Amino acid sequence: MEQLRVLKGPKNSRFREITVVDEATSTNSILLDRCFEPDCYPQALVALHQTKGRGRQGREWIDEPGNSLLMSSMFQNRSLELGLIPLLVGMACKKVAESYISETVDLKWPNDILIAGKKLAGILVEAKTRGDQTWIVIGTGVNRFAPKGQQFSATSFADYGEPPQLDQLALEVVAAIEDQLVWGESVPPAVVSQAYEKACSLIGKTVRASGVDEVELVGTAAGIDPTGSLIVDVEGAGLVSFSAGDVHLTATD
Repeated sequence: MEQLRVLKGPKNSRFREITVVDEATSTNSILLDRCFEPDCYPQALVALHQTKGRGRQGREWIDEPGNSLLMSSMFQNRSLELGLIPLLVGMACKKVAESYISETVDLKWPNDILIAGKKLAGILVEAKTRGDQTWIVIGTGVNRFAPKGQQFSATSFADYGEPPQLDQLALEVVAAIEDQLVWGESVPPAVVSQAYEKACSLIGKTVRASGVDEVELVGTAAGIDPTGSLIVDVEGAGLVSFSAGDVHLTATD
């Protein structure tokens, strides 16, 4: 892992710096290992390529060197409901995408960014707790160019014009995450969930959800509760709550 450059974090951001390296196993794993070290501080790490990149629910993240923003950022959580952090990050990435792309940018619960059903960005949020202290690591993978062989399931900034430069995109994503975290820390959890409902493309649509027991339920995505869980109105069963860690979700509309 060779360090290429260090970018100064956005003004007034908790993230002091963004370190860019040529290659890493997994930027999330590296920052998780740094949690609770004596000199641990909020920071971000970008790799041009990951050899063991991870997505939600253990999925592999496929990339080609330099084609995607592969970044993890870490901070110590003091007040945010853990289940709301992925939602806040999803809203942040949606805003960044909308600043470059005129087409409709969809936010699929909890935090996939899609355009016309194709994935532009994915987010993996992990936590490490010791005693009463919790560090959060936010992994963001954003396609500047679509991975080869993934054109039918993935999209990229390059599909809609000139893609942003890697460093600029990293700074903009970190700044947007900072803005959402600051806002989320200043309002009640219910306000965050209500804002997310307005941003999420699944609300009001028919969804197919299967949890850890692999029992499949079909219903209408009715809303988001203050813990960040998705509420599905299932015919014959009423309102059923799903957390991001235990559900596979697809829209049927």
